[in-house]
Amino acid sequence: MMALLMAETNRYLSRRMTKGVPAGVLALTVIGFTIAYFVIRAEDGSLDFVRDMAFQGDQGFEAEAGQPESQTFVLGPIGFLFPIIAFAMGASFFGADQKNGVIELLLTWEPKRLKLLSARALGGFTVTSVMAIVLSVAFVAAQYLLAGLVGTTDGMTSQMWGWIGAAVVRSGLASGLFFLIGLGITTVVNNSIAAIVGFVIYVFVIENLLSAFVGLVGPWLPMVNTTAFSFGTNVTPATVFSEAPPSIHHGPMAAGLITAVYAAVFLVFGFVVFKRRDVA
Repeated sequence: MMALLMAETNRYLSRRMTKGVPAGVLALTVIGFTIAYFVIRAEDGSLDFVRDMAFQGDQGFEAEAGQPESQTFVLGPIGFLFPIIAFAMGASFFGADQKNGVIELLLTWEPKRLKLLSARALGGFTVTSVMAIVLSVAFVAAQYLLAGLVGTTDGMTSQMWGWIGAAVVRSGLASGLFFLIGLGITTVVNNSIAAIVGFVIYVFVIENLLSAFVGLVGPWLPMVNTTAFSFGTNVTPATVFSEAPPSIHHGPMAAGLITAVYAAVFLVFGFVVFKRRDVA
């Protein structure tokens, strides 16, 4: 199993998408923060790392009722985008090889299908999680450097750094779980393009509608929970038709467990379908 795991991990690492995504994210980070630096300097502005970037609150964290003190928004949009990117990477890892006949070739070397798919899942989950953690660290470092150059980093404590570190790790785990979801769904539908397009439509259209208008379903949706898990926030049902303040449904750790359940269900479903499918 170890030899197969190493082979599948190296196969994943050698893919152009696996190399290109981190390079693209790092390039956009450098470009974005360079532009931000010159814009802020030109406008004679200033940034506060604690209040403007990391915790967005007057006391170093959001003083919102019911929210955990350790919540942090330092990851900004990447905390939401990384799971989507990870899904696409998981989908492509199976779909591209299926389309090009690599899966059939690999099964001549390792005929046990569940063993092959398990190695892909474990190797891809690990690489994707580590990749997201490294990119998140780079993103946080860029914000800290920017604030140091055109503002202030005063107010940061070791406890707050611990909260940020935990958010970075949670973001990495969430990305790894969505890699597994992408792998599982693509194994079922046997087409990575269909899986990715369908998932994007779901994330940006269907889940938003469900979250806003179906209160019983909203707190259980995958993107709602992975975002809460990454940022360390509570999940609260939508209050579109209610003037009452939102109530807490469950916390960030429960949100992480729900995301893990989604990954397990889709992956097991993929295992079952893959085992029964004629790939010849």
